[in-house]
Order: sequence, then structure tokens, then C-alpha cells
Amino acid sequence: MPPTLGGIPVVGIGFDAFDTCNEGPSTQFQLILPEGITFLEKGAFQCCNQATVISLPSTLETIPEGSFIHVKAKIVFPNGNPYFTAENGFLIDNRTNTLLYTSKSSGDFPLPPVKQLASRCLDNWIDENTTEIILPLTLEGISSYVFYDFPWLESVLLPNSMKNVENLAFYSIGVNSIVLPASILSVPAYCFVECYLDSVVISEGTQYIGEYAFYWNRGALANVELPFSVQFVGYNAFPEGCNISVLNPNTHFESLEEYQLRDPNGEW
Repeated sequence: MPPTLGGIPVVGIGFDAFDTCNEGPSTQFQLILPEGITFLEKGAFQCCNQATVISLPSTLETIPEGSFIHVKAKIVFPNGNPYFTAENGFLIDNRTNTLLYTSKSSGDFPLPPVKQLASRCLDNWIDENTTEIILPLTLEGISSYVFYDFPWLESVLLPNSMKNVENLAFYSIGVNSIVLPASILSVPAYCFVECYLDSVVISEGTQYIGEYAFYWNRGALANVELPFSVQFVGYNAFPEGCNISVLNPNTHFESLEEYQLRDPNGEW
């Protein structure tokens, strides 16, 4: 890629700039970005599925989550970079210790000791032979769609360091049981959508469970015990017919009317 276009320096890459899913080269290629580029917009390389290698500059400062959806290329920094590293197939933002992307070669290595998993960052690391995942003990947060559409994935072990899980973090995966550690204070809305849960353990310490958190469940989730710490349960948090045992008599279960007032644009 040239460093200038029409005599103007190229300093950033916009959304969908290198989409080759529907148009573009039909053969594989390597993509080299020039020095001087400082930022990518979210989805900059989305569907750049013909690239085998993407070479990024040392001047790059910003890589948003979700910049490499439907990409399998190896990421390299030939001139290094003060903010990012790409080793063993793992692209990491060193400032936030966030795993941004995994190439196909990363499947030969365990997950690195990061604090945050960015959206869709494990798409290439998880394959159809991956049925169980033990997450790093350093992990504190999981973004939306990290575990998306892995129906063969049966088990995900969350570390006790976990603090934050975003909505739709576990979406349409085959996990049949989950243990939420006490460090997770809030289970967000739609967190476990289209899973196959038979067992859910919510630890003492969790205070909030969002609407529809476990509602659309393909498993046989029959019983859930809510510890004393749970103060609020959002509308339709659990599947119909699931028996909820409540240890705290003051735990509030949100009604449909309350939910409509709180989120007028929500689904009901």
C-alpha cells in the first residue's frame, strides 16, 4: 500500500477497507501497510480473508476490537511497535494487556497471560477439536462475542480473577455447565444466549443478573440457586420452567412493566 494517495499522506485505515469476501482478489496475497499510519477504524480488515500476511507499521497506535473479523492472516510488525506485539500468532495491546487477535498458528500455543479478551479474538485459536478451555489466571474481562458460535465447545473454566463479562460474551456455544466466580459482581443481559446449559453455579458475591441472561437456553437447566448476595434479577433472566431457589428474601425480580420502563426499546 502506498504511503500517500493523491499526494496526501495515509494516516489511517477506515471501516471495511480491505473486504475481499465478495469482491477483490480471488488469490491469496500479502498486505504491507506503510510507516506513518497511526490508527485503524473498527472493522478495518473485516473479511480480508485472502490475506496470508498483514504487515503493520511501527507508527500504529490504535487497533480497535473487532478489526480482524473473518481474517486468518499472520500479523507482523517488521519494524517493531512500541504499543503492540505479535508473537506465536497472538496480537496483544501491551498498554491494556488485551488479546486483540489470534492467527491460525496460535492454536499450537496456550493463551498468553492477558487481562482482557477482545471481541472475536479467539476465532482462529478455537477449532473443532477444542472442547474445553481453561482461561488464564490473569484474566479479568471478556468482551462481547468472544465465545461466539462454537457449538462443539463444551466447557469454559473461568478464573477467580474474572471481574467483568460483557453481554453476549457466550453466544451459541455448546457449554453445558458454567461456574461464575464470586469476583463477577454482575452477569450482564443476554450473556449466555443459545447455550446448552444443564447447570449454572452462581457464587456468593454476584449482585446483579441482567435480563434474558440465561433465558434462551437449549439445555435442560432445571434448577438454579441464587446466593444471598444477589440483589436484582432482570426480566426473564432464566428459562421458563427453571426452578429458582432464593437465599435472600429481599432479592428483587424485575417485572415486565419495570423492564419496559427501564428499557423501552428492549425485547419482550
